[in-house]
Amino acid sequence: VREFAAGDGDDHVVLVTSDGVRIEGPRSKLNLHPVISPYVKTSSEILSVGEVSGVHTQSGGVTVNWPDPPPHDQVARVARYIMHISDWGVVATAATHSSIAGAPLANIYSVSDGPIGLPSGTPYFYASPWDISAKDWEADPRVSFAMSEAQSDYCKKHDYDPESPVCARLILNGNIVKLENGTLENKFAHDSLFSRHPEMKEWPQGHHFYFAKLNITHIFLLDFYGGATEIPSIDYYKAQPFDQNKNVK
Repeated sequence: VREFAAGDGDDHVVLVTSDGVRIEGPRSKLNLHPVISPYVKTSSEILSVGEVSGVHTQSGGVTVNWPDPPPHDQVARVARYIMHISDWGVVATAATHSSIAGAPLANIYSVSDGPIGLPSGTPYFYASPWDISAKDWEADPRVSFAMSEAQSDYCKKHDYDPESPVCARLILNGNIVKLENGTLENKFAHDSLFSRHPEMKEWPQGHHFYFAKLNITHIFLLDFYGGATEIPSIDYYKAQPFDQNKNVK
């Protein structure tokens, strides 16, 4: 990270990555992966940046300004875009709780597929075995995980209802896999989640949190009129969510 400080004690910074992703928030919360190498500007320099267009998300005190989404007909890219800008989604499991055993159960989960600017396409989670959904996937690892463009300000700026087809949504089906401590993937999940959800590092160790991922088997995207599209996983993982030539001005 290269840092251009305007003065001592200025805690508010703006980062701009080579992909044109803008990140803004308190310096103490911008726990970024060391290989991202964005430019850092302090709040004293924000005035010279001016108004920045794009799509904004906010989580844990960190605001991110993303490039606009890819064209709707580039479905694999749109799917990867939604995955990477999403900070949370809805996970649906087959319930094990006695009063609703076997019925669907939906729950909110924080998610990351990589540190900002390093998308992997694979959703990673930080879960406690005490959580109601984690108990479900211990019994049956099959889950469905949904994310929506509505969690950013894109749909609001365009007056799109969250249920409108043009307010894109992504649904991933697959199996939850608990990651092994000491593995490279477990370290990547740690960096992916803690860099984008800084509060997680303060969660109590006594709750036995662990890192998990969704092994994707089916991918469904609705981003335009005409119904959802099922995207082959090979196309999904080959796609790049951002235009490499588009930078924040």
